[in-house]
Amino acid sequence: MSAEMTAPHRDRIEFLGPDRVIFGWDIVDSLGELIGGSAKVYLVVDNHVSHDPILVRAIDSVRDRHELSAWEHDGSEPVLEDVIGHGYELSKEAIIVGVGGGSTLDTAKALALMLAGARDLEAYEGADRVDFDLPRIIAVPTTAGTGSEVTGSCVLTSRKMNRKISIRSRKLQPSIAVLDPHFLASVPKQVIRSSGIDALAHAIEAYFSTRANPVTDGLALRAMSLLTPALPFYYANPADRCSAEAMIWGSCIAGIAFNSARVGLAHAVASTIGPTTKLSHGVCVGLGLHQAVRVNLPTLNGKLSAMMAALGVEIQSGQSAEQAILANLRVLYAAIELPWTAADAGRHFDVDDRLIDDIVGSGRLNTNPARLGHEQLRSILWLINGASPPGETGRPV
Repeated sequence: MSAEMTAPHRDRIEFLGPDRVIFGWDIVDSLGELIGGSAKVYLVVDNHVSHDPILVRAIDSVRDRHELSAWEHDGSEPVLEDVIGHGYELSKEAIIVGVGGGSTLDTAKALALMLAGARDLEAYEGADRVDFDLPRIIAVPTTAGTGSEVTGSCVLTSRKMNRKISIRSRKLQPSIAVLDPHFLASVPKQVIRSSGIDALAHAIEAYFSTRANPVTDGLALRAMSLLTPALPFYYANPADRCSAEAMIWGSCIAGIAFNSARVGLAHAVASTIGPTTKLSHGVCVGLGLHQAVRVNLPTLNGKLSAMMAALGVEIQSGQSAEQAILANLRVLYAAIELPWTAADAGRHFDVDDRLIDDIVGSGRLNTNPARLGHEQLRSILWLINGASPPGETGRPV
């Protein structure tokens, strides 16, 4: 048996698959049928798509059959305090339907928690702390992607604590994910670059993860092979049907992979520098992704060639695998006009002990294969900033 077909021995391997995924152009028109017989429906809809003709028709058909309430979300990253304030107005019997990008879907998940009686959402931060049943959630992503439509993750920004909190539970996973790529044609370019690199990072970090298994590896590789070639084409022409299909599938598949395998360094960095830099989650993930690749590649061993094939990387004369992969990432970043460093984005951040403690405390390094101490993290953060660490000279990687 080849080394690439073997997996590290663990006493227990667990895979958390989605309940139901439905794909189709304009399939959101069938939203009323998917909801079924629930009497009350609470809709959280991204205002970017709220006037989409097909969605409006679908919402009207839902309103004809159900008691419908709605929150038109502005698509910004969900704020804990805002969700809590809104949640007191809800009826506990409602089914939750989220239509929008990852922030809107995470808002829908947080409201589902409140419908079930949760009030202090901070108490559920971390993994598997939700020990009660939630209302049914139907998720319709309009970007590609966070993969939130197939994950049990909900990320909220706390104004009070000036950081993000992550709530992770199988109970937060939507019962139905509705993939309708027609929404992708109207996504702004800044959202395409942010959500697209986030989806690719989900696949790469799931593949690196210490919780990876043969199922998540297969999904992560397939997601990489879909997203890497499609993202530049989709960015250049969002109306292209082939690239839109590849993006929405790649994002969903990457979401299924990381829902079980989890993420690592890039997302740990993003969760902490986001509130400081005010850059979008996806851009912050992109700033950390190439450093996550650099430090984690040596851990792949027999899995490296499969990853390179999925990313479409060919080693040129005199290159190492690390150099070849990073060079390919630079080309991709340039194609979607994504900054390589915080300096490129014009958003320098302070590298201090508090920031490093927050990265470690996020828990996302628990599944990162390279074990990183405080000083290693400090050096990595300086490189993400776009500068050499104090006392060192030379061009940042």
